[in-house]
Amino acid sequence: MIQGYVKKVNTKDGKGKRGPWTLYSCIIEQDDGTESGWISCGFDKPPFAEGSYISLETSKDGNYTNLVPGSVKQLDPPKRAPAPTAQGMATGGSPAPAERKDTYVNTQDSIVYQSSRKDALALVALLLENDALPMSASAAKAGIAKRFEEITAFVDKLTVQYVRDVQTGRVLQSVVDAGAESPATAGRAASAEGSTPDND
Repeated sequence: MIQGYVKKVNTKDGKGKRGPWTLYSCIIEQDDGTESGWISCGFDKPPFAEGSYISLETSKDGNYTNLVPGSVKQLDPPKRAPAPTAQGMATGGSPAPAERKDTYVNTQDSIVYQSSRKDALALVALLLENDALPMSASAAKAGIAKRFEEITAFVDKLTVQYVRDVQTGRVLQSVVDAGAESPATAGRAASAEGSTPDND
């Protein structure tokens, strides 16, 4: 069971055979201050919003964490700790370094970003090696600068794509497993397809 404040709610919109759909996911800031990482909430709007104090149950599906339907409970939030006094302030009236949160970076988000960045760089290198990345061909200085912009923009775009893939699990919804038609996996593939909005 996970209990805490809903820190983030993310949505991913798309359109399938049955019309438009929205996939929801969230992050819970738990009572001990740690974060849950992204929890997939499925295609039904969850019964909470950012800032809600709740408890819920989750299940694991490979590297993905899913909300157990019907497990969400709205709770009375605990009392917040009092604001820092003058003794807890650094020189100049700003919060002491241990209490500052303006430079805080979510650990799991940082790991996902770094991994996505490396994967994006690896794919761009492979595309360049095989002359499969459309770019400006001019050998002049202007062409070199243009290619630099094109390559870095492509890396950035792929990085964001891979981060969103992890957050929403959308690749699992849209790409068929290479072994899905084998006797060992056909049943699982059919079950997975039946849970998406594109199911007939």
